[in-house]
Amino acid sequence: MPEDAVRTLVTESVERHRPDQVPPFETITARWRRRRTIRRGAAAAAAVAVAAVAVPVALSTRSVGPGPQVAAPSVSASRLAGRVPLDVTGVSACHGADCRTVSDPGQVQLLVDDLNSTVPLNGYQGPCEPDPAGVTLTFSGPNVPYPVVTVFTSCTWWMIRGESQRYDASVRARDSVLQAQKFGMVVHDCYVTSPYLEPGNFATDYVGLTLAEAQSQAGRRGVLVRVLGEDGNCGGLINADAKGRNRVNLYLEGGRVKSASYF
Repeated sequence: MPEDAVRTLVTESVERHRPDQVPPFETITARWRRRRTIRRGAAAAAAVAVAAVAVPVALSTRSVGPGPQVAAPSVSASRLAGRVPLDVTGVSACHGADCRTVSDPGQVQLLVDDLNSTVPLNGYQGPCEPDPAGVTLTFSGPNVPYPVVTVFTSCTWWMIRGESQRYDASVRARDSVLQAQKFGMVVHDCYVTSPYLEPGNFATDYVGLTLAEAQSQAGRRGVLVRVLGEDGNCGGLINADAKGRNRVNLYLEGGRVKSASYF
């Protein structure tokens, strides 16, 4: 089952856990659909602009005769690979004074990749309501300074401090930012670790078990098991009718439970 279909099923269960500052999923989805045309237009315009610049640059760098060639300055490829440099090693995610830190390299890279995969938005993006503060991301690493990013999760766009350009905060990017700020972690696990859950919904005592072991443990407790995904693939729903504490949702990796939650 596609990841989007899984998210639709999960949303109905976790809507009641939604923080006040975040609008309903349907509202965010409607905004995202309205911006698809803008994103596609921006991508097409960027491709044309790159082509227009590449040709004269290529011609201007051709040798027209004998003589020494001056090498271009060497710049780390990792520093140019995205809007947020790829060599960051940590991030502090704050909503006002409420902050969490993510220091796991793999999780930091997931967040950076999610932000860098978004596209620029054209036109004016008005003030963000009802959450004008947004989530501020402060990055750390060996090559400071790094850009400070503000993600307006309720308006689905983000920006780099000191710049006017806005970028579309895709569903995945927004959820990763909310995970970082709320839980101090970033995971792609078919929304088992939904940012709209509370820490009390996590079933950490299932983590590390095989599916058979998890089913056995759940059976002793009178809880049904629903598998939302495995090894990056979302789907394979089991016992989708049970809800709340009567159902534990699992994401498997390498044959074992990586994350689990009740909803």
